[in-house]
Amino acid sequence: MTSIDATPDSIISYTCKCDELGHAVTRFQNLDRHHPTCPANRAIGDNSITLRGSINGINLDILLDSGATISFISPNSVYRMNLKSTDIDKIPEIHVRLGDDSSVIVNTAIKSSLFLGNHHELQLTFCIMPLARGCDVILGFDAMVKYDFTLHPASKRVTALIDDTRVNLTYISAENDVIST
Repeated sequence: MTSIDATPDSIISYTCKCDELGHAVTRFQNLDRHHPTCPANRAIGDNSITLRGSINGINLDILLDSGATISFISPNSVYRMNLKSTDIDKIPEIHVRLGDDSSVIVNTAIKSSLFLGNHHELQLTFCIMPLARGCDVILGFDAMVKYDFTLHPASKRVTALIDDTRVNLTYISAENDVIST
């Protein structure tokens, strides 16, 4: 059974039976019109560091968020990947506190290879959660620690340690230009 419920205290519960993910995405997209604090109603600002990457050949916009303990992927992105229900893991319920002090409950995740920049592969687990417009993936602190990310906020330069080599990653400027460093 898939359910997406908004409560008066701004908690959004997103429960998904894996074989109904497409239907759940549609229901969530409809919910965002009625619930102003819904994550899908927020957009990514210019004061952020974003990357381009891909999973299963699907191009993704990725937000780096050092304040996120774990990494996330949007249900819509998972749906576009045409994953089988066996590829989606049921996990213990996690209450995710958002920046506006509302929270979202997640209970599903995928393990996948995320490709960044010049095909640099990162093996990660992503919790499935509705994300802001223009954001398909949030790379959280777990990924940054695992791959020893270095962020230079002023220049938006991002490096990571992949296969024992420090590599520069491609980021997206505020004007949506892809810039290789």
